[in-house]
Amino acid sequence: MKLLKLYKKAGIIVFLLLELILFSAITPNFLSGSNFINLLRQIAMLGIASIGISFLMIGGASADLSIAGQIPVLSMLCGIFMMWLNLPVPVAVLLTIVAGILLGYFNGMVIRILRINPFVVTLSTMTILQGVALLFTGGVSISGLPRSFSWLGQGYLFGIPAPIIVLVVCVAGAQFVLSKTYFGRAIYAMGGNAEAARLAGINIRRLQLCTFMLSGFFAAIAALMISSRTMIASPTAGNTYAFDTMTACVLGGISFAGGEGKLWGGFVGVLIIGVLTNALTLMNIGSYWQDIVKGIILVLALYIDRKQRELNV
Repeated sequence: MKLLKLYKKAGIIVFLLLELILFSAITPNFLSGSNFINLLRQIAMLGIASIGISFLMIGGASADLSIAGQIPVLSMLCGIFMMWLNLPVPVAVLLTIVAGILLGYFNGMVIRILRINPFVVTLSTMTILQGVALLFTGGVSISGLPRSFSWLGQGYLFGIPAPIIVLVVCVAGAQFVLSKTYFGRAIYAMGGNAEAARLAGINIRRLQLCTFMLSGFFAAIAALMISSRTMIASPTAGNTYAFDTMTACVLGGISFAGGEGKLWGGFVGVLIIGVLTNALTLMNIGSYWQDIVKGIILVLALYIDRKQRELNV
């Protein structure tokens, strides 16, 4: 129990530091400045997608597995807006963000009307959306996106890569909302005890719908950044994010049962996954082995989360 308490207070930071020390000893170029910047650029999209999942998990909605279908659909929509409809880049970006919010709204409304577990609903919509993404163009990526669109994923501002700036702005804004606003406190209350929150005057159904719309918003930002970085609208973009985001959040101390956790913890969880993936890639370890390792980490994180709730630490 003492170890679990210690982990809850500082374990996630210790784990990240140990990971950095281990991989810097094994891989000489791991801690180089260029690789560190590349690492932050790589995790930016996953970090932004994880923000929306953090809102959902803290609010007690378990997770949004459909993010692995939302991102491919939104990536393809972005490409269609720009290449097929010839819309200006700002308009295409805005429409993609609106589409992301609407996808989140759709998830929330299905859960609200049918009263089905969010985990099951989003698993179903993930499968549907992944199929839709492939149907859009017959499974073929849309390439040749406008050069002006590349700044979001490849550009720099004052020497800092744009993806890192967007990530920092999104994390800071979301952290402020969760910790300093009535909306954020209501999300914690809903996740901790939905019935008590309802009796306290919180509109649970509307609040849950808002959290799903936020998840869709951040999924759209992530989809835009992925497409901008590769300059390709791909029907398979972000198709591993369902479990990557959930792993990062649980690893960062955000309870799968809801009502607990800090956004910065989820960000540290993203860093841990990013460091692991980056180091294993530098060590020429294939993606299949990386998936196995991440799966093991998810199981361990879920086990620790359950033990903490059982012992009330």
